[in-house]
Formats: sequence, structure tokens, C-alpha cells
Amino acid sequence: MQRLSLDDVRLLLASAPDPGVSLYAPNGRTGTQSSENRTQLRNQLRAAEGPLAAAGLDEEARTALLAPVSALVDDIGFWRQPPAGLAIFLGQSTVRVIEIDAPVDRQVFVGNRFHVKPLWPIVTDRLTFFVLALSQKAARLYRGDERGLEEVETEMLPMSLDATLRTDVAPSAQIRLRSAGSIGVGGRRGAVVHYGAASNEEPLRDEQLHFCQRVDAAVTTQIPAERPPLVLAGVRFLLDLYRQVSHYPGLVDAAIDGNVDRWDTTALHAAAWERLTPERGAQRLTALAEIDRLAHTGRVTTDLRKILPAARQGRVARLFVALDRAVWGHFDVETLAVHFNGEPPRPVLDDDLLDVAAGEAWTTGGDVHALPQGLMPGKALCAAVLRF
Repeated sequence: MQRLSLDDVRLLLASAPDPGVSLYAPNGRTGTQSSENRTQLRNQLRAAEGPLAAAGLDEEARTALLAPVSALVDDIGFWRQPPAGLAIFLGQSTVRVIEIDAPVDRQVFVGNRFHVKPLWPIVTDRLTFFVLALSQKAARLYRGDERGLEEVETEMLPMSLDATLRTDVAPSAQIRLRSAGSIGVGGRRGAVVHYGAASNEEPLRDEQLHFCQRVDAAVTTQIPAERPPLVLAGVRFLLDLYRQVSHYPGLVDAAIDGNVDRWDTTALHAAAWERLTPERGAQRLTALAEIDRLAHTGRVTTDLRKILPAARQGRVARLFVALDRAVWGHFDVETLAVHFNGEPPRPVLDDDLLDVAAGEAWTTGGDVHALPQGLMPGKALCAAVLRF
């Protein structure tokens, strides 16, 4: 079992289960609720039986498809300390059981694609960030969110500054460093200046820069394409050098200043989380503000017939969809035709077109946010900012 990540969403969107089951299950976490959790999950399996039969699966095929969840229902040890919620995806060649630490509504979907809309508030509004703990003795990279940090295991980061030092440079060429000037645009400090000769223990400025360059090259290959915020931690002069050579666009202005070589992940997480205050919730607020600003320019639309083809073509920059509503129908990705099937009950194997639009927009580089309809811009079912 795994925790939810954007990679999970990417794989689910690329799957064609034909048909598949998407199941969301909140769990009570006290001992007395264990039996109820299992009963509710068993009831969800029964709810999937009818649509699967209508899709043409016989009893043997249905039993085989649902078997992984049936086994989970019977796993008494698992239910002693269950996660807050589960997202389960079952297809002919797919079994993914994902732990969710955020509230989800109990839902079952059967269709020719996996239903991922309930995941968007978790993966896009949850702040994922990285921390780079940098010193002359070591460079360590951590991945984090509001729950804590975990170290990214990689052999690409240089072990230490010593490992990068040239051995053919005369000690007399070594220099001392100090940082000049105050923090400038983007958190970069003034130029690093040097003065006087230094002792044999002090590293060369060129080698320090080379060390930082090697670290930056490794970091940029380890961080996802979404480029989440990166908090720097370490002694100030080394962080100043790193900012000068770094090409990473998500560097956070506020750094953790000091020698953090002996800090544990709890202390490092607390310090990083404090410095990320401006980042938390900023994505959604920025997107809402952009919709207000562009509302009368022709670049904002709430017409799902326009949004779906635009999302497929990569023309949607930002998309909001209603989390607690559905629009059943079918979108033909070849002809870009949109067919609506009216109000519930849902026809067998029809798609929630809001879910389809969100997947298409995100796959082609758009930002996606799912909110209760009451919080949607203009209380619409969907709203998109078009690139053109």
C-alpha cells in the first residue's frame, strides 16, 4: 500500500481499465469503528457488482476483479490502525490501493476510465516542498508536506565539498569569503566578495561554487517537473553562493540559517514549514484572482462544451471543477465531440465530464483545482482560464 502522489494520478489518467472500479472509502480510526469500516467497504463492493454486470462482466470476472478488496476486507490486522481514507482502483491489469490522510466522501464509480476527481484537492492544494540542507560536509535533499520530511535517497548529490576539491591548487590561492549587501530580488544576496589570504583549511571560492553547481544539477534532476518550493538550510555564505549558481525557479526567499548538519527531520520540518507560510494556499488564491481579473476578456469560460476540447488541445491554463457535482456523458478525444446524458441516474459506463476535463487539462500542463460548488467562481460547475 502506498501514499498518494502526483505520480499515482499520472498513472491512473493514463490507464484504460475497460472497465474499472474507482472506490473511495473514509475510515473511522477508533477501535470500535473497525468492524463498521469493513462493513462499509464490503457494501461498496456489492454496489460495484451491478454496474460491472451491466458492462458485460460475468460473475467469475467480477469476483476476480474485486478480489483484492475482498482480501483487504478480511485483513483484520490492517483494520486495527487504518488510514483516514482509502482510494482503490481496480482494472484488468491495475490494482492500486492508496492511503489518503485527508477526508473523502464514500463513493464508487465503474467506468472505462478511473475517476480521480476526489484526489485533486489532496494532490494540488496540498503543499509539497523540498528542503536542501547544505554544508561543506554534506548535501542532503528532503521531500516534505504538512506531515513531515523524508530524505530523498540519491547517489547524484556530491558527498561533501572535500570530494570536489582540486588537489593541484596552491594554498596561497585560497581566500576568505563574506557576503556583501542585503537580500535582493528573489531572495538573492549581494555579491560574495573576498579579502586576504586564508589558512590551508579554508576551501577555494571556485571550488565552493563548483560544489554548489554540482549540488544544483543533482537537485534539479530529483525534483518533479511541477517545480515545488525549495527551502535552503545551512550556513549563510554557502547558501549565498548556491543562490548565485542555482537554476531552480522555486527557491524560497526565506532560508534556514545555521549549521543544520545535526538537526533531525522534525526540527528541520518545523523550521521549513514556518518559512513556507506565504506559499501555503497561494496557488488556489492566485488562480481565483486570475479568473476575476480575466472574467471580461474572453479568456474565461464556464462552458463545458468549450472547455473539454480546449483542455485536450492544451489551451487550458487553469481549471476549477465542482467536487460535489457530476455531469454525465462522453467526450470523444478523436473528434472532440461532447455528448451530455442529462441528469442522474448515471447511464452505465458514462463519464463524469468534469472529471474528464480535469484530467485532460492537467495532462496538457494546466493547473487543476476541485472545490465544492458553493466555493466555485460564480458557483459554476466548471471555470477555465484559456491560454488563447
